[in-house]
Amino acid sequence: MLIYSSAIVQAQRIPERFFVINPLAMPISGDVIAKAVDSSCVWMSGFGFWSGFERYAISDNAHAWRNPFGAYAEIVRWRTQSGKQSNIYAIGTFEHVADPNNDISFNPRAVWWEEGIAYSTELDSVRLGTMSAPSYLHIGYYHRCRHEVDNLFRGESRVMIYGSLTGKYVLDFRSTEPAERFTTAVRTDIYTIRTDYRYPFIHTNTLPSYFDLVGSLGLNLNYRNSLPWKQLGWYAGARVLTTCYAGNREFFGRFGAINAARVDYGATLGISVEGAVRCNIGLHYEYLGDPEMKPFPQPQHLLSVGFMFMSPVGL
Repeated sequence: MLIYSSAIVQAQRIPERFFVINPLAMPISGDVIAKAVDSSCVWMSGFGFWSGFERYAISDNAHAWRNPFGAYAEIVRWRTQSGKQSNIYAIGTFEHVADPNNDISFNPRAVWWEEGIAYSTELDSVRLGTMSAPSYLHIGYYHRCRHEVDNLFRGESRVMIYGSLTGKYVLDFRSTEPAERFTTAVRTDIYTIRTDYRYPFIHTNTLPSYFDLVGSLGLNLNYRNSLPWKQLGWYAGARVLTTCYAGNREFFGRFGAINAARVDYGATLGISVEGAVRCNIGLHYEYLGDPEMKPFPQPQHLLSVGFMFMSPVGL
């Protein structure tokens, strides 16, 4: 499904593989500004959210349904001496995948959590033809984990905890027609915490392993425009990401011992219904070198259809 596809790391189900979180693109409401008229900072100035559900049409026996949801909260926003805006925001996300292996074809299989905090700032605008784009730089830290659900009968499990220092550069092009929008983002992650525990233990040394994570670099392209019918639009997106692994697991030693680079990619297309909340309905394809579903990595092509409700700005 889903909305704008985004760069992700090697098979990781980072929430932003489907969209770009960019709170500074959200204007502050008049009420919040009025309360902060005598302050140089605006506290708790806004939030955004997303929640969706999708059905896999092409997958393996570990994927049948997926439902993600999450939110961000802007903790504080201020203006710099140059007149640009900066902020600090926090995010929290949850993602659940169910397989078809029970009597109702909905067996909870795995869950992912993410918590993060980031600083972002507005940079100089960039022009592309008739379109002008403010640019943004984000720097933060994201902590993630993946756990099994109801899988004792399988005699297998995979528990993963991995966090990264993250940098993201965002361009948000908008034409003179307000409905047309083109967003691109480049993201890089340098991994700090790296664990990948598997059972049965025979799969412990199967590669790729998140113990070997070094860093990643990805690009996503997202386009949105209106249709002739009121409040209807369409969107398309594409992403690609390269992740590096090393044979040396020491924190600094791994940077000089990179021995593998893997690529994930995907695309999405659909219709959006615009309003106080946006609803995206569409198709989503992605190739994951390690979908994180089994105790051993197994590359998978996934095609799904579904919907997502989300905030109309900031995402």
